[in-house]
Amino acid sequence: MNASIVEIVAALDALAAKEGDGGSPLHLVREYSFTSYTALQVAEELLARGADVDAKEDDGSTPLSRLAVLHFCGWCDGKKECVEMDRAFALLFLKAGADPTHCASESISAVDAFPDLARPFVEARALAAELPPAPAASTRARL
Repeated sequence: MNASIVEIVAALDALAAKEGDGGSPLHLVREYSFTSYTALQVAEELLARGADVDAKEDDGSTPLSRLAVLHFCGWCDGKKECVEMDRAFALLFLKAGADPTHCASESISAVDAFPDLARPFVEARALAAELPPAPAASTRARL
């Protein structure tokens, strides 16, 4: 019998709590495989349920920066499917608003590990920072 996505999310919650490093299920999901759902589907479900894409472990790593370190250090060993899955996770986290420049103690960010994916998000953040604040809603003068 295949586990439901709710059961998988609950198991990841329990595993994250057991590890005790301040991590969240979103930190762990890429490192595990599931029989009934892909890890990417589980990550999408976690995000849809409000998981914090920039949640920090005790060492300061976020799900994206943890993935960046693993990817940059060659955990895929050049295997095409693994590299493609890392890129899919990176893009999912970036689209969900993850900080592409954040790095923890390893000093590796998504910009280092996935430069072609991360740079447009870095540029968009820089442009947004340069924009003046939106004007307050105007009130119509009554005649």
